[in-house]
Amino acid sequence: MTAVVSGESIVIEGLHKRYGDTVALDGLDITVQPGEILGIAGPNGSGKSTMVKTLAGEVMADRGRILLDGVERDAADLAAQVTIVHQEPQVFLNLTVAENLLVGREHRRILNRRIDAAESELLADMGLSAHADTVLEHLPLAAQQRTEIARALAQDARIFLFDEPNSALTEEESEDLFRRMHDLADSGRLVILVSHRLHELVVHADRVGMIIDGQCRVILSGDDLTEDRVARELVVGVARDAVGNGEALAESAAAARADSEDGPVALRLSGWTHRDGGFSDIDM
Repeated sequence: MTAVVSGESIVIEGLHKRYGDTVALDGLDITVQPGEILGIAGPNGSGKSTMVKTLAGEVMADRGRILLDGVERDAADLAAQVTIVHQEPQVFLNLTVAENLLVGREHRRILNRRIDAAESELLADMGLSAHADTVLEHLPLAAQQRTEIARALAQDARIFLFDEPNSALTEEESEDLFRRMHDLADSGRLVILVSHRLHELVVHADRVGMIIDGQCRVILSGDDLTEDRVARELVVGVARDAVGNGEALAESAAAARADSEDGPVALRLSGWTHRDGGFSDIDM
């Protein structure tokens, strides 16, 4: 069972990050509450992964700050309290599954220390027991992804970041992962789930924030949190920046959101494609 922890929210204020001429984060503001799963949606290149890497201490923002328990934290402090599961597994292919579980806890003497009973149980739960002593390069991508998830779950972290964590998992494996995310949130951890799969966000997240062009434009929760609403906000948000008549489009979108389900159609999109790949051939 996951131990219960107490703590305050993590607050992101005015984060800016550029890579050359590319703006990845443009004044990002967002708050994550303990005990919730915060979902993050957005098109490719919108800044989602940069936000995750900044929270994990892997990337330093140009400006802005991150507060945990009301105290501003630097990259080293964040890295000590965060664990992350990447879309593409960040594992050591020359180590065994069991050895990968111990990475990040060097005091355990990775190459000379066997995993303990709790870690053995975790490997069993993840379907990895039979491969505990197998070098990862000899295992398929799905097993590598499950290994990274197991390593993250074995950490006693306060903040868990899942960046497209189930891209190589089966439906059953994905459901088990989401169950574990809920257990983490119920124990008071801070949990962020980044996904392109809107259904999973709507089902498993308490709130979903839309990151577009490095800014959190909208956060949905409660009855507003539906697949249709998330998709609409994403399309309208990207289109607002991508076309010349963005102001008129935004006004139409606002009118559409204000209408009841039986009201008139205020906005219709047909075959819309974003020039930078944010969306393609959208009809709405």
